[in-house]
Amino acid sequence: RSCPRGRAGRTGPGICLRLYSQKRMDTEFPDETAPEILRTNLASTVLTLKGMGINDPLSFDYMDAPDTEKLVAALRMLYLLGALDADGHLSKLGRDMALFPLEPALSRMILASIHHDCADDMVTVVAMLAADGANVFYRPTMAEEKEMATAAKQRFYDPEGDYAGLLKLFNEWVAAGGVRGGLKWSKDNYVHSRAMCRAWDVRQQLLGIMGRFDMPITKAKRVQQVGRAIAESLYVNAARRGGKDCYETLAEGRMVAVSPSSLLAPFDKDDWAELVVCLEMVWTSNGQMRFVCAAKAKWVMDLLPKINTVDIKRLCGGNMKIKKKGADVGLADVRAAEAAKVEVKKDTGEVNDAKARYLERKKAREAAAK
Repeated sequence: RSCPRGRAGRTGPGICLRLYSQKRMDTEFPDETAPEILRTNLASTVLTLKGMGINDPLSFDYMDAPDTEKLVAALRMLYLLGALDADGHLSKLGRDMALFPLEPALSRMILASIHHDCADDMVTVVAMLAADGANVFYRPTMAEEKEMATAAKQRFYDPEGDYAGLLKLFNEWVAAGGVRGGLKWSKDNYVHSRAMCRAWDVRQQLLGIMGRFDMPITKAKRVQQVGRAIAESLYVNAARRGGKDCYETLAEGRMVAVSPSSLLAPFDKDDWAELVVCLEMVWTSNGQMRFVCAAKAKWVMDLLPKINTVDIKRLCGGNMKIKKKGADVGLADVRAAEAAKVEVKKDTGEVNDAKARYLERKKAREAAAK
């Protein structure tokens, strides 16, 4: 509950106008804001504790102890990312992930990109996400400007997903002057200049960490290299087409939609990829995927069985046993195999269409020669 004095610069007498009723404030608003550790994803916290040698985060003496199930969920996620082994001990990959001041999933993306020779591009993508790349575009209030803002954003739409659009956005901003000279470009394209400068700072910090630990930094020859590294890192959040405008998660079989802010959303639904991965799924009345990237089933097929092999009791050091949620969790690889069959049909159709277009052009050249 906000106090009329002492916050947001209100240090003198005056009038406080509240945009809610007294009854709502008394019944719905907490007296104190809940500590952040009780409100956020604990994967990063648990990884930090493991890196400090605290191997049992469940019995750690927290100032504000988080919910046990959230800690277990964090341990499970770290295991699926490869940061922990089956016994809950920090792996070599986990130690490398702990070097970056990022959420574990983002750290995993950077380390996967090293294997796929696209670390330079991935660092850019991660920096944009760390600087809230989903909200880098702003919407003006004037009606005529809204159309111009939409047209400016459309230049960065990409069927490969958000990562390709964010890469193009950042590279154009750098080419236009970046931190020193990119302000006009940002205004013309309705992009938050401060967010871009923040992304630049994060990128420089990440490159410095990689250079300090002699991690190779190479630029991708094809944008799909970046997509594959992302898919292998976020395979837990993979989903296949479940309808004309929605997807079905591979792990649990739940229906989710593409977030309206995604650079993939404006494309015709028939052009959407058969399989996608996302950074996070937000569950409210309807599930939504944020930071959506097109993927191939073959990129994640070998990783999906790991979802069904999590031994919670062993992972927690034998301290507890929690049943896995979701009766369909064992069908992830089956759903991926079905998605792969559809991909093959689509690829075959595209090849046939390309062949037909080639033959038409060949006939046209022969007719012109005669």
